[in-house]
Amino acid sequence: MSRLDYADLFAADLPEGAANAVVELERLEAACQEKAKRGEADAELLADAQATYARLLEAVSKLPSAPSSEPTAELRVRFAESVLMWLEFGKTSSEPRLDSVGTQSLRAFPLDLPLDEAAFLRIRRALARGLALEDGTLAEAERQVRHLTSALPLKLALTQAIQAQLGAAQPEDRLALLRQAYGDLPLSPTDVDVILTDTGLFFILPIAGEQLDVSDWSERPAAVREQIQAFLQKLARGNLTETWRFPAFGLLEPERMDPSWIDALAEQTRVRRDVVQQTLVTMVSVLPKSEIDQYLVHDAWGHTWQEALNEFEWEYALLRAAANPLSPDDGPLFGGHPTPPLHTAFFAVSGTVQLDEMQLIPIVDADLRGRIQVGLSAALSEVMADFVEAKFSRLNPTHQLPTSSLLLPVSLKFDLTLQDVLRQARRWSSPYRGFRDDPAQRLAFRTRLLALGLPEAGLDAAVEKARQLISTHFATALVPGIVGANGATTVATRALLKLTQLSAALETLLSEAAAHRASPPWLEPSYCPDLWAVSVSHLYESERQTRFWELDALVRGTLRNACDALGDALADA
Repeated sequence: MSRLDYADLFAADLPEGAANAVVELERLEAACQEKAKRGEADAELLADAQATYARLLEAVSKLPSAPSSEPTAELRVRFAESVLMWLEFGKTSSEPRLDSVGTQSLRAFPLDLPLDEAAFLRIRRALARGLALEDGTLAEAERQVRHLTSALPLKLALTQAIQAQLGAAQPEDRLALLRQAYGDLPLSPTDVDVILTDTGLFFILPIAGEQLDVSDWSERPAAVREQIQAFLQKLARGNLTETWRFPAFGLLEPERMDPSWIDALAEQTRVRRDVVQQTLVTMVSVLPKSEIDQYLVHDAWGHTWQEALNEFEWEYALLRAAANPLSPDDGPLFGGHPTPPLHTAFFAVSGTVQLDEMQLIPIVDADLRGRIQVGLSAALSEVMADFVEAKFSRLNPTHQLPTSSLLLPVSLKFDLTLQDVLRQARRWSSPYRGFRDDPAQRLAFRTRLLALGLPEAGLDAAVEKARQLISTHFATALVPGIVGANGATTVATRALLKLTQLSAALETLLSEAAAHRASPPWLEPSYCPDLWAVSVSHLYESERQTRFWELDALVRGTLRNACDALGDALADA
């Protein structure tokens, strides 16, 4: 039987004991499809989904689990860096600097560790003792964290400059600011609200489908309404596809930004204008007014730190390329160095093209693993944002956040995770499914090989042999769905089982944090979800492809022990 690990990623059989868990995954997917068909969920569907999630967590608890990694020197250093990042977590968002809406969710976010230099000093001292770190090791960790968080001061400087520009944020000023970011849209001043945090600029519009929910909508000139509708349509399309601006999402076209605005901000912050513009595109979002509490905490506190403290952004930027048709030049971009391009597996002997399958298979293996990694990074990013959001709901039982999930606000949104993984599976498999199934895509692949200098003779046979080899060796990666019948499986199924195991471990942490929260919370790091979020993500990023499959074990073992040791050192202090 295969295991849920990196080595068995493309295995065709289910891990021992996983069949019941796959059944529950299929039931949860069916509930998601039912909700999509209806357009909403009634009480019965919500109850069924919650019961399915509970059974799913119970089912994965019976799966054989990987042993917890030994607390190696590398893991101790990674945890030390995570704790130092935790000291910066409170700077990655904030209560609103400006808020013309009057939302309460950002003000109610329960930081585990406020910006308190005395607390920071005490934690640093305890960190050195609790992990038995040498002075040089801790100093190097501090240098690494300073590098990772180097963009934070610029974001703070930019929001200070924008706040100074807005002043009291009168409607005319808010509209002018939106036009500086999005161009000369024919909106009315009262259409635009603004929420500004230390690291984010949120434009709030009264969006209702493809029009504005305003009393005078029908009275506005037809040309104005058409232009606004075109913008809202473009905005809606960009919400899922435009991920390159992470941690901001959705539509923003840098070429439409007002150059004089960029120049003024560059002068105020004393930073090059290209750096100002590149930073701004990671800070600006548009949210529908009726749904701001559904998104604000999730985006401002759930995602912002993943770019400010971690490095999820570069993989989000790769998502746009992950589904492009397969090219003979593919391989290095997703497979990484020293993966050669696919075309190197095709060569000519006596004027006839041959295929070196011993060359082809490792290239496709590396390329597919890289594409899968990029997709799973995006899914994991959402899981950790949901974890922070669920922490908010657990600790604010009277201030529940609205959600599109079928599951309770106090839990992880695993139904959304399931849909994220299947969406990414469609993306990572698309190039190879197209090469396998679409003659037009194979023709384009063949044409590129000709352009690279290969002869016509034998080319069709070589391309067809490549198609057959890929279909045979990587079949489980090319099925973007949940499969568990007759013991078979897919890469997407395996990834969902692993994320279920991680979610079970994170749900335990949330329950413990709600039950045992100290005052102040940072005195007991084991019950601080913010630290857990940063630590899980940082350990993942240190070795993305392999460590994804170890995260649940790290939470239960190495990270738990490290948090406990830090807590003991804080108590001794």
